[in-house]
Amino acid sequence: MALVDLAAACDRLAEATSCPAVLEDPEYRVLAYSAVPGQAEDPARSAAILRRRTPDAWLRWISDQTGAASIDDGAIHVVADPWPGLRRRAIKALRTGGELVGYLWLLEGERGFPPDSSPAVERFEAHVLPVVAADTTSEVTRLDSRMIRRIVEGALSEKESAEFLGVSPGGSVVVSCFLLPGDGFTPVADVAAVLDAVRTRDGSEKVALVGSRIARFERLGDRTSASVQDGVAAAARRLQRVTRGPVFAVSSRPVTVPALAGGWREVTQGASTLRKLSRAGRYAPFDQLRVAIALDVVQQAVAAHRDLFDALLEPLAAADRSGELLGTLATTLREDGSVSRAAAQLRLHQNSVRYRTGKIRETLGLDLDEPGTRLALRLATSGMEEVPVPGREL
Repeated sequence: MALVDLAAACDRLAEATSCPAVLEDPEYRVLAYSAVPGQAEDPARSAAILRRRTPDAWLRWISDQTGAASIDDGAIHVVADPWPGLRRRAIKALRTGGELVGYLWLLEGERGFPPDSSPAVERFEAHVLPVVAADTTSEVTRLDSRMIRRIVEGALSEKESAEFLGVSPGGSVVVSCFLLPGDGFTPVADVAAVLDAVRTRDGSEKVALVGSRIARFERLGDRTSASVQDGVAAAARRLQRVTRGPVFAVSSRPVTVPALAGGWREVTQGASTLRKLSRAGRYAPFDQLRVAIALDVVQQAVAAHRDLFDALLEPLAAADRSGELLGTLATTLREDGSVSRAAAQLRLHQNSVRYRTGKIRETLGLDLDEPGTRLALRLATSGMEEVPVPGREL
């Protein structure tokens, strides 16, 4: 059964009881809700639907109002003393085989609660319980995935994106990318495992699969940048255990809701670069990766025109079969022309470096002090060194 069928079941229950209905999973995430014309509404129900989860403060208040009785016992509990401006509501835990699989909420309609709503609720349970127990996690995952894909593609308005992520339109979030093993990480069982590993109970994160990538949008609140980074690294380690392969994670600096699409492109590029540079799972904030990404792009450009740069070095390669002069050139350029530092790296006397540099000038016929020449030669020899790998191993 698809989510649209669960919504139809909520509509039928609302029509039978004259009470708007909301169906949630065990984590109070909204799976479906009724949308019958003319049905009653209140701010708490609207907020839960927009944010796709009942707020924790409301849940604590509901628990207090039901007294000693647990709302998980399977009975219908009516909250008789709502907050000002809110309607009374009833909540019923949904169970199958003794396992909690969700919650049903009924909002008091214009004519109050019906004398006995049990038959309608029982029909609703018989219709939806097999579906909720078997497939709600994958259905919610696909729904979240479609929404987040629209956010990162810039297809949603700022207001719609903010409502889905649970932040104010002017608020800041951190967008993270987790690059997983393989090309298409889509089996339902694995999706559920990943969601369990990353999503927090308070609903502060939204997670979705985008190909072999997972996007995470996290509200900052009062947390520091360091604590957010620690959280991303911890989530990456959990994902690595779940997937049993290296995971590469990158988080952005705080971005506003309108900048989310750009933040997603940045961290995706960063994760791809990180995977290219290292075989072991790693995490790095995007700002630490900027230099590595730039160098990686430069090396790709040089590789695409390797014949031009090889021609620049060809006289030196032909005259120096041992490679000593080429190695000295690369090291001296890397040390910004410093003879002392190049000598230390090569473990040579400084006079030996000066002698070799003179031979290089003579062989190439180039002025090694001219900035443009130095840049061209630096690019030509860039393939002889590795791009530094920032971040930390997981």
